Amino acid sequence: MAEYSVMDRINMIISDPDHATMTLAQIVTEEIREFKASEQYANMIQAEAYYRNRTDVQRKTNDVANRSNTRIEHPILKKLVDQKANYLLGKPFTVDTKNSSYGDALNDVFDQNFRRKIKSLGKGAVKSGIAWLQPYFDDGKLAFMRIPSAELVPIWRDAERTNLDAFIRFYAMAIFLCAYLANVVFSLWYNIKINCEPFSREKLATGGLKALTFIVGLTLLCIAITTLPIFATEVGWTIPDEYAELFADLIIVGAVLLVACKYIKEAFTKFVAILNTPADTVPAKEEKEHEQQPVSDVFQDQPEPDQPQES
Repeated sequence: MAEYSVMDRINMIISDPDHATMTLAQIVTEEIREFKASEQYANMIQAEAYYRNRTDVQRKTNDVANRSNTRIEHPILKKLVDQKANYLLGKPFTVDTKNSSYGDALNDVFDQNFRRKIKSLGKGAVKSGIAWLQPYFDDGKLAFMRIPSAELVPIWRDAERTNLDAFIRFYAMAIFLCAYLANVVFSLWYNIKINCEPFSREKLATGGLKALTFIVGLTLLCIAITTLPIFATEVGWTIPDEYAELFADLIIVGAVLLVACKYIKEAFTKFVAILNTPADTVPAKEEKEHEQQPVSDVFQDQPEPDQPQES
């Protein structure tokens, strides 16, 4: 039986989606799941934490009484990574050609910003074992963007992993989606069963459109932040790549957590309200419908009996 690669399965889905065993979304989800469960991904996350001097020594405990538990972190990994990258890429490369016009054109593309990016790429390769540089066009000009190694799943064309056919990049949006969906589920029960509000499809669609707006907005924000060093270079500012990456990570994580925490707080508030509501409690609206009318009101609308006629 022939063994198909990931790209072969994707091409079969595109050519004949009705007879495909898996959808494109299922393949992407499975590839991300396998990548995040791999040892390579775990090593990337641990290496990034050690590079930022967040080591396992902080989780070390002391079970012996009256003994010092002083824990001192030393950024030895950062020192080794920076030392190797500086040794290999500390001296910027030069472009030399007999055609001066061609050399000037190459120097416009491989400018000072690109040389710093190559050095940052070398640090990422030493730290994570692999690094990625994505070319793209910015207003008709060739530009390059470094993608964090832990955010990209490569789709290789061959078993030797020498030809890259495609790649999948994923963002940390899962916490936002889970928080939003939890808030939607609790809100439906809270509004319908406790507040006695009628179910509104329009309100539910508005909430879905709001979530889509947040996702698109956060994605555009991530793109804008990652291209900030390019803008800084154009205006003459020099930002070291390690500080630019740290700033971008803080802004992106902060924006996602800010929105996610808002929905987590709302969902938790409704969750507590649902738990504190007794199961046999009848909503106020239903109680009014089941209230008995006064006796005078019962007989008020009934017709009077016929009066006997005198003979």
